[in-house]
Amino acid sequence: MSYGKKRNLIAYILFNPGTLAFLGVAIIVLISFPIAKNVSQRHNINKEVKELENEIKLIEDKNAQLQKLIDYLSSEQYVEEQARLNFGLKKEGEETVVVNIGGDSSAPVGAERLENAEELSSPSGKAKSGLAKSIYNIPALEKSDKAEPRKKIGNPERWWKYFFGG
Repeated sequence: MSYGKKRNLIAYILFNPGTLAFLGVAIIVLISFPIAKNVSQRHNINKEVKELENEIKLIEDKNAQLQKLIDYLSSEQYVEEQARLNFGLKKEGEETVVVNIGGDSSAPVGAERLENAEELSSPSGKAKSGLAKSIYNIPALEKSDKAEPRKKIGNPERWWKYFFGG
């Protein structure tokens, strides 16, 4: 074959509509794989970003709740409430009333029962009234009048008892 015929044959094959269609499809397929990979990665990244944004929102909400709790716990209202509940304290001019729920009718009901926290225990820490034992569940008030004062125990001895039960 001559050079001219070879050139015509190559031009015929390259410019054949079937060959051009095959080459076009092959190029499109080769280009579409990286594009599909990029789209998939972008979708996964967007999904992860949304999850992280939701997690951030949850943490911010929890942080706001904790901040509100901190504000409440550091407020005068909380301190006053705890003093009333745990120590039986009251403001000047207020009367403390204890409602008898347990059915103990021998104890009087009214402000006279709990005038202030000093009525509940003596300076020695022993209970003056059985009422304080039932209302506040304070272990020091549950001891009898004949109880011995507690012996002070040093820190090493406390650890020894903690670990070895001695």
